[in-house]
Amino acid sequence: MPSKQKDGSGPAKVPGAPGAYLAALFGAALLTGGSVLALDYVNVLDLAAPLSVALAATAAVLGIGVVILGLVGRHSGGVGSAAAAALVIAFLAQPGMTHSNLAVMSNGDWSPRDAAQASGGYTAIAGNGTVDLRDTQVSGDYEVPVSLAAGNISVLVPEDSPVTVRFSTVAGNVKTHDGTDSRDYSGLWQASTEHTLNNDAAGERITIDIRSVAGNVLVTTEESDL
Repeated sequence: MPSKQKDGSGPAKVPGAPGAYLAALFGAALLTGGSVLALDYVNVLDLAAPLSVALAATAAVLGIGVVILGLVGRHSGGVGSAAAAALVIAFLAQPGMTHSNLAVMSNGDWSPRDAAQASGGYTAIAGNGTVDLRDTQVSGDYEVPVSLAAGNISVLVPEDSPVTVRFSTVAGNVKTHDGTDSRDYSGLWQASTEHTLNNDAAGERITIDIRSVAGNVLVTTEESDL
């Protein structure tokens, strides 16, 4: 049961982090991110996306700080929000992670008219999106990039085309369903996993390339799954 205040008037207020702790924590986070950038600049590290790695490292330090605060019975205040913001910005800073069709804290419904439009990709950031590829006009195999940072994206695919779902996630869930076979992939850090729906279909091959920080992605032939 929650503890009460000494006068018995109600639950005791959970204290926040001390100012000195916050100063040390944010200083350590900035030092970590700056060190990553500096090491990349002098070629000690060879990073494809140094800003993204630096921000992710900063978020990791802040996240450790949040865990420590929880263990000692204090609320994180703005530290948790800062860590989440750093993680989302790190996601966006990666090359090719933000695509031409974008839903930020909103809902997006997309039905690309052709493969060129579909290949522009789809991104949801704290939002939800549905991509319907069933009537997309194609003349060959094509790839659809999908990225997600906290939210949900559903991709409806045709039954007469083989669909390769290739994904890597930090945390979240990827589900595929072709009407008979349903698979769920969930948990932390899933790197370079691949599954093919409708493998014997004769149509043009569609590759769905998914990168997710957190959230849920559904790739299905069944509209009833939505």
